[in-house]
Amino acid sequence: MSTSLTNDPVPDLDEFRLRRFVDQMIEEGEVDVVEEPIDLADIAARMDGNENAVLFRQAGPEKAEIIGGMTGGRRRMARAFGVEPADLLAEVNQRLGVSQEVIELESSDAPVHDVIVTGDEVDLTALPVHLQHELDGAPYISASLDYVINSETGWTNTGVRRLML
Repeated sequence: MSTSLTNDPVPDLDEFRLRRFVDQMIEEGEVDVVEEPIDLADIAARMDGNENAVLFRQAGPEKAEIIGGMTGGRRRMARAFGVEPADLLAEVNQRLGVSQEVIELESSDAPVHDVIVTGDEVDLTALPVHLQHELDGAPYISASLDYVINSETGWTNTGVRRLML
């Protein structure tokens, strides 16, 4: 794996912003926009059966913007990769075979540091999260997957990791 030096030019991070892509998909009719306030518990029902992604402009008590279903359609996925839908599988397979260069940024240039909350100000319950399933004990802030291969046996395992608040 190669790593660029911190004195290399900073990449155009705006090119990869989700907000830019969402706006593009709205223009192309791939995203439905819900302007009225909606309870977090009602989001899944509003999305159920909708082939489009859905952007909620005033979700939950925080009136946060939340989008769901962005990767739920081949056309949107193909647009994200810059190819036609018929070429999506080949593009994904090609990219999976290419190691990506790790780009190091100075901390002051990293967008992740735009908002910093520390100490007693940290409150994860202020995040706009909701129950994912009716019988969940609390909201989860993730639902990631990990995929591992045992180097000795070749057996594979996939795990779901959810972080409960």
